[in-house]
Amino acid sequence: MKQYIKWDISSHKFLLGVGSGVIILLLCALNLGIHSAQDLKEIIAQQFNHQQLILARQASQEIESSFNALIEELLILKYSQREPSPDLLQMIFQRAHRLGARGLLVLNQDKKVIYKIGEPTLTKLAPLDPNNLAVHLSKSWVYISEPLRKKIIVLLIDPYLLVQRHVARIRSGKTGYAWVIDENGYFIYHPIKSFIGQNAFKVRQEKAPDFYFKKINKIQRQEMLQGKEGIGEYISLWHRDVKGYVKKFVAYTPIHIPYTSHIWSVAVCVPEKEVNAVIHYLYLKQFFIQGSLILALIGLGIFALSLERGFRETLRQEVERKTEVLKKSEEKYRLLIESADDLILTLDMFGNIISFNQATASFFKKKP
Repeated sequence: MKQYIKWDISSHKFLLGVGSGVIILLLCALNLGIHSAQDLKEIIAQQFNHQQLILARQASQEIESSFNALIEELLILKYSQREPSPDLLQMIFQRAHRLGARGLLVLNQDKKVIYKIGEPTLTKLAPLDPNNLAVHLSKSWVYISEPLRKKIIVLLIDPYLLVQRHVARIRSGKTGYAWVIDENGYFIYHPIKSFIGQNAFKVRQEKAPDFYFKKINKIQRQEMLQGKEGIGEYISLWHRDVKGYVKKFVAYTPIHIPYTSHIWSVAVCVPEKEVNAVIHYLYLKQFFIQGSLILALIGLGIFALSLERGFRETLRQEVERKTEVLKKSEEKYRLLIESADDLILTLDMFGNIISFNQATASFFKKKP
């Protein structure tokens, strides 16, 4: 019985230990969730921005490859062994047209147009190099010139069409997009059509005259226009059709124009709330895992407790059964001793009489 009491005390200690352990685990999980939330947010934001940077780099490489492909079209004429025929010029223009070319001109030594394909609207050309291939940039046009047998072949390229095919399809998150500016800060491409061809600094200020676009202006002026690559964040008053304060993450990288020292820049941006949606999903996933672990531990504790209670109940029943058997055995032994005609008595180790039966009491005339 004493063992049973000791076991009952131990079981209560076990229950107290399990309960305390569960509470400590819950507090630790809560503390871990609170402290890791901000770190997780910063890590995911940086990772998301680096993913945007990869998109910007890919667009930059594709635009530079398009420039090189256009240059190669003119080099085909340069290394041709015969005078380029109208059919050959037409074939070259068709391939270049898919890359953003709007026209092809053939100029004589006096730089007068003697042959043209397409619908070039350029009326004045910058000075052309009569001896070497050159790439020229203006606010509205890019043109590539190649001297060829006392003539100059000129490809007229729409910069918007050149970059649009590479950046228009970019999606960062659900609504993030890309935009491109030239070395003077003019938009070559932007999802808002009215921005195209406009100075980025001025058009933003005109759209929201009471707001100072400090961060994005700093990024453009000190980073993008200097040909630098990086990531950052800024506040805008719109995003596509949504108006209001919008915090955005942005990643940008330069576009190096072949055969020139000119540099454009492509940027990819996304609203912070779309990144936060990803973070919230990860929060829920993290808490689900932690909660599942805690529930598993609680379940394990309950299972252990049920086993302990079952074992304790089994032990109690076994003690009661053996106690009852012992009582019956003692009663049977007592009746057997009392009913015997022989003298029966018990002594301790010092010879003192502890008990005796009825026959002994009668013999010595003592009360049992």
